Amino acid sequence: MNKEVKLLGVFLVFMLFLILPFSVPEAKAQSTWKYFKDVVIYNDMDIPLDNYQVPIVLNSENFDFSKAKADGSDIRIVDTYGNFIPYWIEYWNATEEKAKIWIKVSIPANSKITVKLLYGNDEATYAGDGNKVFEFFDDFNENALDTNKWQPGIGSWSVEDGVLIQTEPLNVEVGVPYIYTKNFVIKNGIVEMKFSPLKTVCPYCYNVGTSIMARYNITLGKSYVFNAGGYGYAYEIAWWPVPQGNWMVLNSTGSQYFLENGITYHFRATFVGNHLIFDVLQGSLAGTHIEAYDSTLSAGAIGIMSWQNPRVDWIFVRKYAEKEPRVIIGEGGHYESFSQQYLTLAMFWYFRYQKMHEEYQQLYQNATQLNINNETLSASQEEFMLAESYFNKVDKTALFQGNILALSDLRKAYIHLRNAITILEEALRE
Repeated sequence: MNKEVKLLGVFLVFMLFLILPFSVPEAKAQSTWKYFKDVVIYNDMDIPLDNYQVPIVLNSENFDFSKAKADGSDIRIVDTYGNFIPYWIEYWNATEEKAKIWIKVSIPANSKITVKLLYGNDEATYAGDGNKVFEFFDDFNENALDTNKWQPGIGSWSVEDGVLIQTEPLNVEVGVPYIYTKNFVIKNGIVEMKFSPLKTVCPYCYNVGTSIMARYNITLGKSYVFNAGGYGYAYEIAWWPVPQGNWMVLNSTGSQYFLENGITYHFRATFVGNHLIFDVLQGSLAGTHIEAYDSTLSAGAIGIMSWQNPRVDWIFVRKYAEKEPRVIIGEGGHYESFSQQYLTLAMFWYFRYQKMHEEYQQLYQNATQLNINNETLSASQEEFMLAESYFNKVDKTALFQGNILALSDLRKAYIHLRNAITILEEALRE
């Protein structure tokens, strides 16, 4: 492709700068990322997905981990305008070459969007924030329990070394320890939780004894529980008369199994209408899938219930869709941010203007020698003088420091000089 044609293509992109939601500091910050990957996200439903949580899963086949920082802290996601998108990294393992990144985006019905995954910046530090991605989120990385988010029910709940812990022994006369969201309630959605049970204190609870609570209705004193290791079942869905130890099992794995203690578990609880779904994504019997139907509870808080002193790494709530968006990791390469394209364009216009200035002088001399009429010469000179006035206004320092406003006068100078040349060229062809 001809270099000038390519640069003019860049020009078309930058003609949109005055109307796009894009800031200069943000653009300049992006100039330090070396690589990008296009990520295409499809919504196959007839309804739009607004502010929806979407996972981007990376592996050795779709991503070169050697070009990113070992901990993934240089990862960023931007939209088509270059704006940063909220994200949170669930896991990043450069050795095993696998990672999972959550973002929040809106996708029109029966449509797709493309975002860019940026990487390759040694100076970048982690900027993920689950609070900006999910409906509810806590990774317990503060120094203490966030009492704006949580209300302890029974038990001693605290935060230590980035995990939520419950250390008080089970007292069957008082009730099962639990904690729930203070101001967050939900009707339909998905809750995911990562935790490790480290201590066995309940001989008949098959070692794990930890649940996701959903739709906890404080007034009724009832909650759905997506539970591990209760009453001889490996996994079960039940509704629980908080805080008593007896509940109504809605469905279970149907067999006894001593779940492993001291390993990591990842639970996912889905509740939509009267449909309840429990998936064990990691831990003993990973892959377990249980479904149940019940209309006892329609909305309420979420929470954590356990009689086994769990260590909870994180918990989040995300939206539910009948069809999850499809995510395709596309092509990538060396990243050229809008700020880099801007500088390319600024240099092109600046030096091209100077070259065109020389061209105009030669054309004007030829036109006067060929006795081109004064009206044509005057029209050309008028455009030329406008071009010069705009060019003299250009703040050259600001222009090459990335100030988009400085580009406006240069663009006008370029256009008027182009008009002046065109007038003479057309007259000389006649």
